[in-house]
Amino acid sequence: METLVNFRDLGGIATKDGKKIKRNKLLRAGQLVNLSDADKKELVQDHDLKLIIDFREQSEIDKEPDDEIEGVEYIPIDVLKSGRTNSIGKDNFSKVGSIEQGDRWMISVYEQLVLDPIAQEGYRLFLHKVMEQEEGSVLFHCFAGKDRTGIAAALLLTILNVDRPVIMDDYLQTNTSRQEANKHILQDLQKYNLNSESTKAIKKVLGVDQAYLQQAFDAIEKEYNGMDHYLVNILQFGLSKQERVRKMMLE
Repeated sequence: METLVNFRDLGGIATKDGKKIKRNKLLRAGQLVNLSDADKKELVQDHDLKLIIDFREQSEIDKEPDDEIEGVEYIPIDVLKSGRTNSIGKDNFSKVGSIEQGDRWMISVYEQLVLDPIAQEGYRLFLHKVMEQEEGSVLFHCFAGKDRTGIAAALLLTILNVDRPVIMDDYLQTNTSRQEANKHILQDLQKYNLNSESTKAIKKVLGVDQAYLQQAFDAIEKEYNGMDHYLVNILQFGLSKQERVRKMMLE
């Protein structure tokens, strides 16, 4: 992809029992804004894209709406709608003054994404939309395709019986995939006359850190006594639904 940042197909990832996720079923990325015609064509023709799920806030969508792609359904699901913590859109990065502040901010965001009822409602809807999409592929994204999207991918990969270290590897791939895009964001943010400490902090939160996703896992363990209970009772995605998704997505 030349214009779609942080894109990857989760296909090919191995499960604990030796199966693999099918290609062109589950796609993750950053926002679909100002895509080239070639990238749109590749998404539809090569990846059989049928559904886009957008986790961004309405203010982000209003400012930079996703490109329309003919024949592809679009569903917005704002998982930060409750506003219980700071937004994590592009315009908020300039407010990070130190690495410690940035880490605290991201930790709070990841906790909200798994504990807040509105976020849970959003991910519940997401999982059910994936289950219902029997044909073609689903692409899910937020702004950078790393935090809100990262939680979504972690939940899906858990359901698909992928080992935790492999889930973490997919999550951390963002640090490679977004290098060039993050350079441009940092350059753009220099208009705020950032000092060196702020620049380092912003560079950190523009990427991902294993501690952030681990905080989400730990919060689920602490508050809900584990992921199994969380999926079944909080996200209302029971064992039969999980098995249906595995049959759809694994080979």
